[in-house]
Amino acid sequence: MADVEEVVSDASTSPMLGEHSPPVWNGPPPVFNLLEATRSIISIDMLLDQAGLRFEADLLTQNDDGDYCIPLPIAAPMLILREKAEEELQHGHRWSFFHRLTFPIIPRTNPPEILEEFLHFLFQTNSLEACRHQFATVSARILFELLVDLIQRVDSLSLPISYQTARAMYGVDLIKHKYGMRDDVLQQPIPEAAYVNLVTQDIIANDAFKRRIPNILHYLWFQDLQKFFDLQVKFVIQFIVINFMHILRRYCTVGGATTDGLEEGPFMVMDYAQMRADAMEEALRVLGTKLGKYLIRIPFNFYGEVAQELEINAFPDTVISGRFLVNLLLLNQPEVWSPLAELPSFINHDQPNCNFQAENCICESFRARFPQVVESLTTHAT
Repeated sequence: MADVEEVVSDASTSPMLGEHSPPVWNGPPPVFNLLEATRSIISIDMLLDQAGLRFEADLLTQNDDGDYCIPLPIAAPMLILREKAEEELQHGHRWSFFHRLTFPIIPRTNPPEILEEFLHFLFQTNSLEACRHQFATVSARILFELLVDLIQRVDSLSLPISYQTARAMYGVDLIKHKYGMRDDVLQQPIPEAAYVNLVTQDIIANDAFKRRIPNILHYLWFQDLQKFFDLQVKFVIQFIVINFMHILRRYCTVGGATTDGLEEGPFMVMDYAQMRADAMEEALRVLGTKLGKYLIRIPFNFYGEVAQELEINAFPDTVISGRFLVNLLLLNQPEVWSPLAELPSFINHDQPNCNFQAENCICESFRARFPQVVESLTTHAT
């Protein structure tokens, strides 16, 4: 019997059966999403044509007389997800579906086609009560995955942001201590107790950067929302963002943010994320990876321009837009995303009766960056 020569080949360059090899890729590792290539797309018109649920201006309170209508396929599972998330939190934050979001980011379902069946149901029903009955025994995690699947399928359900917003958001990572500081700044490993003390002291010291930069970021997002003229689509995006902010804020509160000495204010979520980065970072990254690039539309070639400017390898858009969404949720300012948002309502101050005039107020950086905006505000106020 003739000897059989073993052929060893690199799977990345071997042609697939009956096919040619893919072309050589010289950039950073590409990110493949086979689900996108195989599952059906839902047009934004199809989503908006569905029955809706009405909400008050906070986009959290369901009210049949509310002014804001959100398509039921998005609104119903989000409401039920929030209810189930609250039930989980009654047993402690470790029971929350959010606490258990880990990679790999696609959970097993039984049967595997259950999400497809649930999605079909949502586009056939027009009743919140029918949805409550259908999802009565469904876990919060599966409801979350259902929402993710729907958001990923809908075409054009994203907010285009300006280059200014993208550039500003690229410069921060609100999970990391000191906001994007390189991981190697602390040259030697330190004990956990010392690390916790370091982060706690930073929070107590009311670090100028982390208190002042949010005002600038809030305004940039506010500008982008003001420029987005498709109101129906904008309401859906605002609804999604506000509700995930609420879920994250409740998780942090039950997790002990207030008992850790953090005030229940706009900085609570980002402070808690820093103090509990080991417990929260992976869940936040999963959330960002799943939804970031579907909700946030970054300017064309932004990644290439930034990579060239900073002389670094460009990250895949999924990574960058995911980080943007995580930072956005950690900013914890739903007032920016309200349909009735007005500029003075979401600017943070730490000096009484500041009105953009007090020295050493955390609004100083905003005043320096946008002097004409501040002048307009103070002129109209007088």
